[in-house]
Amino acid sequence: EIDTRKTFHELGFDSITAMEFIRNLNMSLNIKIESSVIYDCKSVQDFIVYAQEKSGLVFPEINKGQENDKCVSNTVKKYISDILQNKEDINLKLSFTEIGFDSITAMELIKKINEFYKIRLESFMIYDCKDINAFINLVEKAINPTINEEEKTRDIIHKMKAGHLSIEDAEAYMEEIYGPENYTREN
Repeated sequence: EIDTRKTFHELGFDSITAMEFIRNLNMSLNIKIESSVIYDCKSVQDFIVYAQEKSGLVFPEINKGQENDKCVSNTVKKYISDILQNKEDINLKLSFTEIGFDSITAMELIKKINEFYKIRLESFMIYDCKDINAFINLVEKAINPTINEEEKTRDIIHKMKAGHLSIEDAEAYMEEIYGPENYTREN
């Protein structure tokens, strides 16, 4: 099994094997990716996300079980953009209603996510999420149900320390993880 968190170089690729790999990939998927892209990506997973975006194809067997937040986030954002026919960046702090979703578009997104990740979410679950970030967390839980509360808590703390998450958002996520009956926000 390939560790998709590693770089191609860490997996033993050199310039020749990289060119052969890209040539075969381009022929197989009928796309045009430059071989230098392999070295621009931080990991194999980043390259997979790039190749999916470039080709318009999805590789669910590769994505299923990945603990890569960016990958799930990018996949959800891509499907939202496709459904809304919107090329602008999606604000993950907005609710689905705020970005223009209705029951039909919610069903369409859930169908795409379920097919892509081979999971079973219901369309009403979109409206149980306060924003798109919360929905991404829901998808991540469905993909990898072994991620426990402690790991999620550590991830939230890490994102706060890095400045990627406000205290208010962290508290909201903690409430989602532990449930409102088990987590009380400090005022």
